[in-house]
Amino acid sequence: REQNVFKQGIEAIVRITYQKNSKEENLFNLIKDKINQPIEEFFEFFFLVSAVQIIMSDNTEQIEVKKHQEEKCQRCWKYGKQSKDTADTICSRCFFAIQANQ
Repeated sequence: REQNVFKQGIEAIVRITYQKNSKEENLFNLIKDKINQPIEEFFEFFFLVSAVQIIMSDNTEQIEVKKHQEEKCQRCWKYGKQSKDTADTICSRCFFAIQANQ
């Protein structure tokens, strides 16, 4: 945000690459054991971003933050792939939530 790439954190996608058998792997495993949802979804809410990708590598550690290139959902305001099943600009997650409540 300091570099004016995006105005709000929700516009960002965060990619975390960590090494196999590292302290970070132990931390991610500890968090996975304590939460009742995918770890990427947990970190989306923790960082207030649209997407988090967590990648294990043999020799690389890196955190990368980029502007999301997809459209914003009109319902939850997160950026991502939009549902093809509706004329509205909503994400697949919101589409299925709406369908489940009908």
